[in-house]
Amino acid sequence: MKRDQRYDAIIVGGGVAGLSAARQLQGTGSSVLVLESNLSPGGRLRSPRIEGSVFDDGAPFFQVHDVRFQRIVDRWIASGIVREWTRGYVRDDGTVDADGEPRYCGVPGMSAIPEALAEGLSVRCNARVTAVREEGGAYTVFTSDAQEFRAVSVILAVPVPHVPSMLHKVDSLIEKELQSIRYAPLLTILALCTEDDPVPGPGIVQPGGPVASLIVDNTKKGMPSDRSAVAIHTTTAFSRQFFDRPDGVVIAAVVGAVEKWLDLSRARVQVTRWPHARVLQTINRPYVTISKSPPLVCAGDGVAGTRVEQAAMSGIDAAEHVRELLGLPEASSEL
Repeated sequence: MKRDQRYDAIIVGGGVAGLSAARQLQGTGSSVLVLESNLSPGGRLRSPRIEGSVFDDGAPFFQVHDVRFQRIVDRWIASGIVREWTRGYVRDDGTVDADGEPRYCGVPGMSAIPEALAEGLSVRCNARVTAVREEGGAYTVFTSDAQEFRAVSVILAVPVPHVPSMLHKVDSLIEKELQSIRYAPLLTILALCTEDDPVPGPGIVQPGGPVASLIVDNTKKGMPSDRSAVAIHTTTAFSRQFFDRPDGVVIAAVVGAVEKWLDLSRARVQVTRWPHARVLQTINRPYVTISKSPPLVCAGDGVAGTRVEQAAMSGIDAAEHVRELLGLPEASSEL
């Protein structure tokens, strides 16, 4: 079905990068539409429930290195969206490394961040984009449910492996650059535990070894639960090896590796699969310009880096680039 309305910008992808880009452009007075393939926006900032307990099954926290992002985080803290969680972690030997580095979490979960970013935006969920085509100096964006949307500009804020299938043609040098970006999957095991306080200290352990890279007790972050709600992030090597294996096989392979901290055999356990959770190689730029006229830009953590901070700033910088290309006024509001 053809849509008569033409937007100033369509953002493909409703993760942190896409929502940040959308808010930045909407702050210029532009009409913006976000198309998200999942049932809700947020990307890897997701807080599902198991038997009433809330988990962060993607990114469990974030850190800040960019002063611009620190200003944004300070406003989130003032608004009650985010709080500082801890400035240290527990080593595999049980000692605490008080490294002094603030780790921030959403309130009550990491999904609070995309929920706040999406407020006031036009976000269409369950809208998987299949193609982006230039027509008459603008773009038509096609979705899998046979919808068509028109826009003067497009920002692609999705995992880079999805980009080539959406586009009819990409400059060979740009295509080569995008192909240089490398991802790795992540398996996360969510466990409702029978033990009280299985994860010591602030509730974050870096166990070392070939199986688990991080163990996080979500209840230590203040997330609602009547039991310890623990997320186990597995290593890249383990995630690659077991990504397509049945849940039972994955869980059985993890039990022994974490038994020092918790007894998975007695827990209510669920496995989450993230095919593009880790970025092994980026191009270390905030965005890639595929076309200047009309503007078509690729942004997100795959382009800029692996952190929540880098995804957010990539979206903002990509939006600013599009604003300049379109000759729009500067944004009158901030994230």
